[in-house]
Amino acid sequence: MAKHNHILDSVDESITNGVKHQVLHLTSRGIADGRTVTVNNERLVHFASYSYLGLEIDQRLKDAGANAIQKYGTQYGCSRAYISIELYEELENSFSQIFQAPVLIAPSTTLAHGAAIPVLIKDEDAVIIDQYVHASVQVTVKQLKVRGIPVELLRHNRLDLLEDRIKELKQKHRKVWYLLDGVYSMHGDFAPLQSLYQLMNKYEQFNIYVDDAHGMSWQGERGSGYALSQIKLHPQMILISSLNKAFAASGGAIIFPDQEQYRKVRTCGGPLIFSTPIQPPMLGVGTASAKIHLSPEIKILQNNLSERIALCKSLLKKYEIPVISENDSPIFYVGTGLPKVAYNLAKRLMNEGYYTSVALFPAVSMKGTGIRFCINLHHTIEDIEQMVSVMARNYPLALEDEGLTYKDIYQAFKMDVQVKDHPKSLTERKNNQFSIELFNTIKQVNKEEWNGLLGYNGSFDWEGLLFMENLFKGHKEKENNWEFYYIFVRDENNKPVLATFFTSAWCKDDIFSPASISEQVEKQRKADPYYLCSKVLMMGSLLTEGSHLYLNRSNSNWQEAMSILLKYVTQLQNDIGATTVTLRDFDVNDIGLNDLMTGEGFVKVDLPETSVISKEMLNWQSQEEYLGLLPHKARHNVRRDSIGCERFYDIEITKEATDEQIKHWYQLYLNVKAKSFELNTFNLPEKFFGDILNHPQWEIIQLTLKPELNSDGKENKPIAVGFIYKTDQTYSPMFLGLDYKYLFAYKNYKQILYQVVKRANVLGMEKVYLGFTAAQEKQKIGAIAVAKVAYVQTNDSYNMEVIENQQQLGKDRSKIYTEFSERNIISRED
Repeated sequence: MAKHNHILDSVDESITNGVKHQVLHLTSRGIADGRTVTVNNERLVHFASYSYLGLEIDQRLKDAGANAIQKYGTQYGCSRAYISIELYEELENSFSQIFQAPVLIAPSTTLAHGAAIPVLIKDEDAVIIDQYVHASVQVTVKQLKVRGIPVELLRHNRLDLLEDRIKELKQKHRKVWYLLDGVYSMHGDFAPLQSLYQLMNKYEQFNIYVDDAHGMSWQGERGSGYALSQIKLHPQMILISSLNKAFAASGGAIIFPDQEQYRKVRTCGGPLIFSTPIQPPMLGVGTASAKIHLSPEIKILQNNLSERIALCKSLLKKYEIPVISENDSPIFYVGTGLPKVAYNLAKRLMNEGYYTSVALFPAVSMKGTGIRFCINLHHTIEDIEQMVSVMARNYPLALEDEGLTYKDIYQAFKMDVQVKDHPKSLTERKNNQFSIELFNTIKQVNKEEWNGLLGYNGSFDWEGLLFMENLFKGHKEKENNWEFYYIFVRDENNKPVLATFFTSAWCKDDIFSPASISEQVEKQRKADPYYLCSKVLMMGSLLTEGSHLYLNRSNSNWQEAMSILLKYVTQLQNDIGATTVTLRDFDVNDIGLNDLMTGEGFVKVDLPETSVISKEMLNWQSQEEYLGLLPHKARHNVRRDSIGCERFYDIEITKEATDEQIKHWYQLYLNVKAKSFELNTFNLPEKFFGDILNHPQWEIIQLTLKPELNSDGKENKPIAVGFIYKTDQTYSPMFLGLDYKYLFAYKNYKQILYQVVKRANVLGMEKVYLGFTAAQEKQKIGAIAVAKVAYVQTNDSYNMEVIENQQQLGKDRSKIYTEFSERNIISRED
């Protein structure tokens, strides 16, 4: 739904908002003891550390690091491609004993991926990645796409879908790789490794690549990790582990099923040639940690951690705190749904002496925000008991502060919980200041009030909406059947503080994606018309543009009114099964609204520029006066291409047409629609073009070449047509139709735009809405380009992940490669 830069902007908004709420970019001061951190001069028990076994302050590791400095210096300044210090050999030998397999050590887990994936996966292979596989894997996979290797995204842990893809892809490819995590870093859930082992036995072309960074040390024989606690190292399996986290050193480990693959990556892996090696102090620390792993002590540490994990699980269950994934990992994720609830709860915990981490977009989806905390061996039994007790007491208070209920959380995370039986369920908070009114048809809305609030902002006055309601119903195509929702929030005097309307409709998920992406997706839709389509709940509609929201900002509680709207819209989204809610056409510089929307779990998305002609550009008495209002360069262009070509045309403002003429109009419209990938929507029903003839506020401008210019001897038909909706003050050409054969010789596109301006001038209009795309041409006739944004919230980011992955097209542009997540530039979902 957004270009790469837009995603970065959304990440910037999300992280910056977390910084503003003082839960991100914090600094701990003083000596680190593993158990506590000091933030803003307050000592807090640290529940965000992934040093699960508490080895980072073990004196044996500290001494080993100090000894390595004394013996080898602070760094060893040479690539491993040339020479390594002996500690590397010692560390790799120790890891080979831990894993009972060849092991190659890399400077980090990310660089381990960068060394292994491009070497092991060949151009003849195909790749499937789990929806939630770690960001470092996803970043590396982009290198494969450039080589033309097909990459597909799989819904999280859906092995039923995986086997279907294996069966198909193995017919065309040497190997089929599935890239996944052993323990997923956000929710702490596990991969179904035993089932994957069976699939490897069943399909000799099927290989798995497992990032088990969060499983290392606290599970498995000799601390070999969660993956190898479930299955043996399979010949068709590559395992990645971490020397950070529970291992408490630095680096990444690549575990191979055979010596030849070790040799190939050791020789050809880019980061192993060009990157700096692990430096002596951390190599020393690693060898000391490995000795603990190879001793009976590791089992004692694992058991002690397991006891703490079990205690924490039992307490969370006792207090009925919504934990999103129940498992036996040291990672716990408490769902809060919206960022504002997570900020509230995190601050409450900090105020009572506990530091936890807020999981935000892009690590999770905006509606999947939560409090993520980890259990480690620094925590005492009392630490865990007291922290969970404090969380249990503050969780419902945070919900109440932000106007949410347990039911909202269960819905956000699709948790099957009977809310009525929950002892701490909160009733909807009463608000005596505001009331909300909901209508399903504009006929239930006072016409004068609606038009006074929103009727002159575009094509959605009372009559225009009634027309759309009648048009978009009763069709066999589901995309042409819309539902309408009109919403008012009123103050205690019954005056509207907020008014708007929404429509629910089936939309193409690539509606705002770059044209190159939509062109690729449309090829898939020839076989499956609803490929990557979903139901969307949208402020306004697919036909309208302009400000769809009346909001009385002079009311000091306007933000509360917005929260009431958003709460209702979220409930409506769940009720109708819409995957996405979009609120659109907002000022890009509205900081107050932006902060509110981000806290409510919405991602900001830049929309294509829209073009508007203002009253000042429509107030002229002669052609020369109009030209005088245009910029100098545009003046020449309009005089030559628009005014100069006007003599070629018979121009007609019409309200009548035969069935045959309507069919011709529709074909002209389809000509334009076939090229309009920048705003990719479904085709309008042909019925629309007949219905507008019977509506007093629609009119058609059609351009036909003069008979003497019709050289082919065929019937002289219009070569350009505009379908315009008009109110007392606004003129909105909703659609254009063109015969592209005449685009250059007779400038029919420029001419229809010019005729729109002339007609708006004759009618005394105050504003012309020219819509999205082609902003440069529209500016030549006096329009200004207006930057607008939308705010988007999704219940299921999977389709959007697929769309966005198609931005990573490789050299073979005939192929489609799938993803959304630029995960860390990616949004993950429930």
